[in-house]
Amino acid sequence: MHYGDVIASDADIANIFASIFKSVYRSPLRPPQWNVENIGIKPFSFLPSRLTIELKEVEESLLSLRTTKSRGPDVISAQFLFSIRAQLKYPLLFLFNLSLVESIFPSIWKTSQVIPIYNTGDPRSVFNYRPISGLPLIGKLFEKIVHKRIERRFKLVLSTNQHGFYSRRSTTTSALEFSSFIKDSFKNISQVDVIFTDISKAFDSINHKVLIYILDKLGIGEPLLSWFKSYITGRR
Repeated sequence: MHYGDVIASDADIANIFASIFKSVYRSPLRPPQWNVENIGIKPFSFLPSRLTIELKEVEESLLSLRTTKSRGPDVISAQFLFSIRAQLKYPLLFLFNLSLVESIFPSIWKTSQVIPIYNTGDPRSVFNYRPISGLPLIGKLFEKIVHKRIERRFKLVLSTNQHGFYSRRSTTTSALEFSSFIKDSFKNISQVDVIFTDISKAFDSINHKVLIYILDKLGIGEPLLSWFKSYITGRR
């Protein structure tokens, strides 16, 4: 259902979903005169400027496909990659490190197949679905290796009070910590002021220029910074 109209054909349904999902990424940040340089960020010398992937990391990533049954839009299945892992590990090691040195994330690994997944609300409304992108598995293996490498260092930068987009944390852990804080405040007869906000499509509408600016100011250097630029741009 779209604005009260019932959409029947598969082609029309697909086109409506594509239009809705695309509009999220085209929505500009407001106010447009906002200047990212106004962000006060302290640089950290321990954040990486370059990465070199090791063979053991590639081997472990390929072994992780043992229980995976998915396949990417390139129709290469996890089972196939797992079955030829011994022959594949050295070519992948070369490609991954070349990508990091040249600061280029291959375009073919940025081509996704988008599937609408029901989120909340009326399941008949297209606005209550979120897009899940199915990506080529080799690119995802590369992502996981890089993520694992930098995650530990970035945790030293993130606020200890953050629960969103943080491993082993969720809305549940946030609520528990907040409830505990409120309880302690009541015991101490202290005032508590709270601001609740709900940013719609927050993850999908992140401004890439702002993200790269923040990574730069945090201390991510070249060639890794340019690799991140390549990684997040030109996705289809």
